[in-house]
Amino acid sequence: MTELTGREMMRNLYRLIEGDGLSLDDLRSNYDKLIAHAPVPADISVSEVDADGVRCLLVGVAGTSEGRTIVWFHSGGYMVGSADAYQNFGYQLSKASGAQVLLVDYRLAPEDPYPAPIEDAVTAARWAIRTCPEGSVVIGGDSAGGGLCIAANVILRDAGLRPAAAIALSPLTDLAGRGESMKTNGAGIDYACTPETVAGMAQVYYPNGDPLDPKVSPIYDELHGLPPLYVTAGSIEALLDDSTRLVEKVNAAGGDAILEIGDDLGHIWPTFFSILPEGQATLERLGGFVRTHAKSA
Repeated sequence: MTELTGREMMRNLYRLIEGDGLSLDDLRSNYDKLIAHAPVPADISVSEVDADGVRCLLVGVAGTSEGRTIVWFHSGGYMVGSADAYQNFGYQLSKASGAQVLLVDYRLAPEDPYPAPIEDAVTAARWAIRTCPEGSVVIGGDSAGGGLCIAANVILRDAGLRPAAAIALSPLTDLAGRGESMKTNGAGIDYACTPETVAGMAQVYYPNGDPLDPKVSPIYDELHGLPPLYVTAGSIEALLDDSTRLVEKVNAAGGDAILEIGDDLGHIWPTFFSILPEGQATLERLGGFVRTHAKSA
């Protein structure tokens, strides 16, 4: 029997959330299984945190005490995903960066559509900036959580607050789906995200709202005054242009944004660190980025 490649294994994991007959509860359960695809290491440290009313998990390698904190917003199209499923990812990010990782369990649509998710994201980020040493907080997220990361940074900027850095993996920055890659990669190429899924997310997350609103589609903000930013995207994903346009716009506004494109890789590929060597290598680079920009205690 031929051994499956990491890319094939990643594709098979995404089949957990395919099919029209899945209930929302089933979809949420299966999505957590997709994300938590590898056993949690024995030396993980996990504790519950109340970040001004927002449930979070503080995750790290046991004994981590360098003082840096990464606030992380999970993926899931604003409808699925959880902090609990991201424990192993948080551990790996902690191991690479020497930081503790605050996994934010923000409220989800359709029960709690906009503005609930972004309110929780900003509240948790403010809590971390207030309670952690100055210059030690990085804000990050993947997919919809990456969109929350950028939107939260815009809100914090307008409030006069600035984290040390930001990380966005395959961020969903345009709920209007205007990127060219939605057409070129979205039809039968990207198995995780399509124009139809983005349109559906927009309706559930921001019902009857304008998808060009910068509060939900931060690509339409001027994107000035943001902290140093590391963005990853896959060359075959529909959201590729959400990342390329984001980085171009941040840099054009005088910012400092890095874009890493994974060749022949799809949506949020660094989260599949256990099966993709490229994912583990990128986590190491993200760790170096955090160490460069965030102060330790």
